[in-house]
Amino acid sequence: MRRKLYTFGCSYTEFEWITWVDFLTPYFSETRNFGVSGAGNSYIFNSFANLAANDILQPGDTVIIQWSSLMRENKIFSMEGGYKLGGFIYNNILYSKQYVEKYFNPIQTAFELVSYITSVKSICKDRGVILKMFYMLLPGEGVFFGKHAQYLFLMKT
Repeated sequence: MRRKLYTFGCSYTEFEWITWVDFLTPYFSETRNFGVSGAGNSYIFNSFANLAANDILQPGDTVIIQWSSLMRENKIFSMEGGYKLGGFIYNNILYSKQYVEKYFNPIQTAFELVSYITSVKSICKDRGVILKMFYMLLPGEGVFFGKHAQYLFLMKT
């Protein structure tokens, strides 16, 4: 019996053209794609955690997470409702240059990503869920990591 596939990620996971998810869909009885263009890792993790918290994941189901760039910031502003997603923080109209300079640090997003990965692995293992993960970028892409790339390699997952 084929099981369900749950996918998470950014525009590489869900977009107006074909993504990797479309190639996997025929191999599962049901696919639920939670990918959203502009999503960062906090959004991706919290989408997964919401599924887990609601006991939707069952033994034998498959979860595939495509982690996004460390250079993304996702927030729920004020009482406006859901997440605001805008992609790469340095050209994201949701954040001023002053905000980015004062509050954003890719080292923090790297540490958060390690926590997300650790939590996802533990939850999936405990529930008997098949887990596959990958990263949207090559780790050495300086445009996306800049001088902070070295911290990604120093952390163990």
